[in-house]
Amino acid sequence: MTLALGDALAMVLMDRRQFTATDFGLHHPGGSLGMSLQSVREWMGDNHAPPANVSLDADFSEVVSAITAGRKGAVAVLNADGSLAGIITDGDVRRAFSQDISAIKAADIMSRNPKVVSPDQRMSDAVDLLSANKIATLFVVEDERPVAIVHIAELMQAGYVS
Repeated sequence: MTLALGDALAMVLMDRRQFTATDFGLHHPGGSLGMSLQSVREWMGDNHAPPANVSLDADFSEVVSAITAGRKGAVAVLNADGSLAGIITDGDVRRAFSQDISAIKAADIMSRNPKVVSPDQRMSDAVDLLSANKIATLFVVEDERPVAIVHIAELMQAGYVS
């Protein structure tokens, strides 16, 4: 009964002071609520590497090398101006082996219109996008250019996803 009374008092005080879930998350950034309210930019921090990328006309071996070097299971395909044109994942590479790979270019096997988030969106939006689309990676895009890649394994390791 004491616990219920304490909870009731806390709820009344929160209501009177207009203390929101966002306020709670700011005061407890390490908790699950605080982590979900964190922006993608905050998650990226100052040392987040840009995603591996290739041009639209990159040949198959360049694509495989870029995916391997990037260590995220995906590579950004860029237009000539550096804007995001598509994504090639490990799965796209495996499916490409059913064709003659000597003539394949990145544009031939990429998925157009990849899922993206902006740096100003919340991490909960990124997690929801990954879950809703049953995908492992998405790009953080600013000014139509990929600046980071979000991978579900990283989010699981950091505690954003259980």
